[in-house]
Amino acid sequence: MRELRAGDSVAGKYRVERVLGRGGMGYVLEATHVALGDRVAIKLLLPEAAGVPDIVARFLREGRAARQIQSEHVVQVTDLATLPDGTPYMVMEFLEGSDLADLLRARGRLSASDAMDLILQAMEALAEAHVLGMVHRDLKPANLFVTRRRDGSSLVKVLDFGIAKIGAGAGGAAMTQTNGMMGSALYMSPEQLQSAKSVDARADIWALGVIFYELLTGSSPFIAEELPQVLVKIMSEAPTPVSALRPDLPRELVDAIMRCLEKNRERRFPNVGELAGALAPVAPRRAQASIDRIVRVLEGAGQRVSNYQPPQPSSLGMPTADAVLAGMATQKAPVAPPLMPATVRMATTGGAAITAKPSTTSRKGSNWIVAGSVLGALIVLGAGMAALARRGATSSAAAPSTESGSTHQAKPLASSDDSVTALVPVPIAAAESAPIPPSAASSASATESARPATDATAAPPRVTSAKPAATPAPTTSQPPSNPTKTKPPASATATSKTVKPASPTIDDPEL
Repeated sequence: MRELRAGDSVAGKYRVERVLGRGGMGYVLEATHVALGDRVAIKLLLPEAAGVPDIVARFLREGRAARQIQSEHVVQVTDLATLPDGTPYMVMEFLEGSDLADLLRARGRLSASDAMDLILQAMEALAEAHVLGMVHRDLKPANLFVTRRRDGSSLVKVLDFGIAKIGAGAGGAAMTQTNGMMGSALYMSPEQLQSAKSVDARADIWALGVIFYELLTGSSPFIAEELPQVLVKIMSEAPTPVSALRPDLPRELVDAIMRCLEKNRERRFPNVGELAGALAPVAPRRAQASIDRIVRVLEGAGQRVSNYQPPQPSSLGMPTADAVLAGMATQKAPVAPPLMPATVRMATTGGAAITAKPSTTSRKGSNWIVAGSVLGALIVLGAGMAALARRGATSSAAAPSTESGSTHQAKPLASSDDSVTALVPVPIAAAESAPIPPSAASSASATESARPATDATAAPPRVTSAKPAATPAPTTSQPPSNPTKTKPPASATATSKTVKPASPTIDDPEL
């Protein structure tokens, strides 16, 4: 067995380019897929470790565990096999970036919003692992790798599931190592220090609290000169409150971190969903999607998350029914909006229209929108008809006498078949100044001359003859003494009939 170098071939498919890093048990190479041209990372065990069965088993378990977790926050493993000499290797996606340990050394400490964003992304991977019965047990800044998406946003990848505790829920028997310390001591929970075999998801929540503490303060919550003293502090001493080192942090964030560091695991958050819910009120907007996914993954697996309230539609930019009605009330369109009880049309910025059927859950809001449309149309229609009626009454009262030889003209409200001629509302100013067609004027004159004077506010009808009278007509305002001589033509009826506009109907049974 020997270590691979640049130029070597792996399985006849990958060409080694260079060594990326080296650890206590293995090393990582950058390689190129010969056929596809893709860059990949290949992880192998060192020759001295490849002969230890327990280390080989841990290596293979890491690859299988990463394959089972379907999350963008876990490094993708594309191949797992052994070389001809028996050395196992793992082919993974190639990542560019740095881990949180390097980030802390470069920046000292992070802002609250950046720290929450990074930790919540890591929690997405843990949510997927926990519902599969896996506990990572080795969370630390060096195992949280920060790369970039295509849009430039940060993307956290959780590495090294090699010592993960895999239960029956993950499709295999539990494999743990009782003897020996597993994981990095600075991030291990008190129960893990006592027995690595008895840990559950709350051990990972403890490690998240320690990492959170370091990202925000730049120091560990348990500091001592030697490792045994650090372990004693983890087991028996309370950490310095994070608020003492960062008084600018939100109270909700401080409380969440300190609860993660409870020595009694029964007092910690029972799952990462509850931790995400506690961070939701102060988390940055870019991290809200991570919180929602964490909660949905856990609740989909039957785990209860009691402290999370999903965002309301109005907070996501969707208009409420009240907002739609308010917008309709401010519109000044000359024609009332069409009635569409089965659909709701919303104008887009480009002038196009989108038609969408209202869902069952929003039927009540849609009904209010339709009702508002109907009410607005009827109000405008009533105002237009009232304006026409006032104009007719004013014209009748101010009409000149028959001595001048002029005739009174009025704009008709209805045709001879009593049907409404138009339902388009006319503004009052336009109705009083609009010209009257000759045909409408003659029809109105005949109708008004035949109408009995039943309205006390209207002037009595005047009779005009086809020929000019030889003598001046009387100027009295009283009706003629012989009403039979003023019988209207057969085409006009003397019956007064009120024309009511047809009420628009709505086919929605709930209105």
